[in-house]
Amino acid sequence: MSAKRILLEKAKLHYILPLAAFSLLTRALSDVVHAPLYLDATGTFAASTLLGPYHGALTGLLSGIFLTAYYQAYVLMTPLLAILGLIMGYLCKRGANWILIGAFISALFYQLSWLSVYTAVFGVWSYFGSYLTSRGGYGLLADAFTSIFIASLLVEGMRRAQGALRTARMRAAAILAAVSIIILATPVVAVLEVSSEEEFKGSFPRDANYVFVCTRMDLVWLPMWRKGTNYYYYPHDRFDRASPGYQVWIGMYWIQGYVPLSVETVAMFAIWDQNAWLRLHGCPAPYTTIAIVENITDITFKGHRAKLMYGSLYTRSDVGPDYEHLRLDGFFIAFYDAERDRTGIIYACATEENFKAYVGELWRMVRLFPLG
Repeated sequence: MSAKRILLEKAKLHYILPLAAFSLLTRALSDVVHAPLYLDATGTFAASTLLGPYHGALTGLLSGIFLTAYYQAYVLMTPLLAILGLIMGYLCKRGANWILIGAFISALFYQLSWLSVYTAVFGVWSYFGSYLTSRGGYGLLADAFTSIFIASLLVEGMRRAQGALRTARMRAAAILAAVSIIILATPVVAVLEVSSEEEFKGSFPRDANYVFVCTRMDLVWLPMWRKGTNYYYYPHDRFDRASPGYQVWIGMYWIQGYVPLSVETVAMFAIWDQNAWLRLHGCPAPYTTIAIVENITDITFKGHRAKLMYGSLYTRSDVGPDYEHLRLDGFFIAFYDAERDRTGIIYACATEENFKAYVGELWRMVRLFPLG
């Protein structure tokens, strides 16, 4: 390899860090505006198109590391993002006729990668085919093509800027300015988005009788193509069959954007969440079905116009080895917060045998939620 070639390859390395940061920036911005997209491969696609397969792979790897700090599910996507960069870069390197083919193959690989992560985490490989045609499956394809489009705009902008700037000093100054903006803006936007996503984390009251958890739900809701957070409590005795707190849940789904406040939509969030929880706790054949929904009324809750729904669902326990079949009775409170552009779904339930005795405690905890 000539000295000029070596210098050129080394120069390309300077683009990897800002392009990897760009992937995190677009992901965080999509969450800030509550767009139903991840946009987490923009920098990887740009590096693959502009720099080639190996630099695309390195950018994908580094962007995966950055994204893992933002959302832990990316620890499993990191190697797949590197492979994505390699595929896109290799096909683009073959010539202009392969760019469109590369876009389709890369989009398909991106979709399969996220769905593989989902099915691997929750052990649902037998349902993989159905996820391909789910709302999330189609959403991932749209996500990939949108990311490729954004990457192409970025690459074209960089090429036009290089042609318009006459001297090497001007080009260096422009590159430095662009890199500085991306490097400085990315952590700021990411931190602001995490703070927004966990807005109520510090405000939910802590109770000595309960465990409080705040967790991001993007991966759990991937087939539904929704993003958001789950704030929830469970009593210390929820795993004890003889205790009144057995299988008790009290919490709130805090969903990005507007979600129809219908029974079917509200129930789907509970079903996906419960089934995912059961799989993670070793239940061999989890299921959740709605038994009945009744007493649907319009109420005002913490200043929000809301729907109150009482109902029951059939599911299984998360306590092995038998993971008994049971019925959970409870209620939902669903509302849309227009100021924050968030949909809240509050849920509270206990077993059929304990619900009447526990419903007062469920309401006591729900009334403590820091909304308004």
